[in-house]
Amino acid sequence: KGVSAALVNSGSTIVVIFIFGVWALVTGQNLPEPFGSMAKSSNIINTIGFIAIFSTVTLFFTLPSLVKFVPKTKWPRFNQFIEAFQHYTFSHLLLVFILALFRYLVFSVQFFLMLRFTGVSPDFILSFKAICLVYLFITIIPSFAMVELGIRSSLAVLFLTPVINHPVEIIEATIVLWILNIAIPALVGSFTLYKTKVEL
Repeated sequence: KGVSAALVNSGSTIVVIFIFGVWALVTGQNLPEPFGSMAKSSNIINTIGFIAIFSTVTLFFTLPSLVKFVPKTKWPRFNQFIEAFQHYTFSHLLLVFILALFRYLVFSVQFFLMLRFTGVSPDFILSFKAICLVYLFITIIPSFAMVELGIRSSLAVLFLTPVINHPVEIIEATIVLWILNIAIPALVGSFTLYKTKVEL
């Protein structure tokens, strides 16, 4: 049950990131090439983009029904996972999806406000589209802890520079957010886990 809950939570987050990322791709004429040119060829790209969004959302909300057709295997744990996944209802998935959407919007607005805090005054809609693409490609590109910050900074500069021509401030905002949202929670979690093990 714990594994299925974690997968549903991660899946909802990926779906939200994908929705906003595709939306930014099909509407971001001011983005760096080749993304700007893709957005300008609106008819085909828009159609493909919205079909992809519709298909992803539909798959997420119908997955518990679809896994019922997965045949049982000789691995009991896998069978238990499929069984637990089937118990998720539409209302459960909708709640998880709304929470993931809220979390995504909080992080996106936080990024925008951090850019304002560094002294630049970006346009909100253009910046939001660029931030959506940063999150999309962070999710797509494989990375590990040692290089994640570098990838985040590079993607932020790539997508935000056409909107805000202040690469230093973009990197500063990215680093501060990485420390606040990833590094500190990871350290606190590691310390708590270590303390729990010591007490046991």
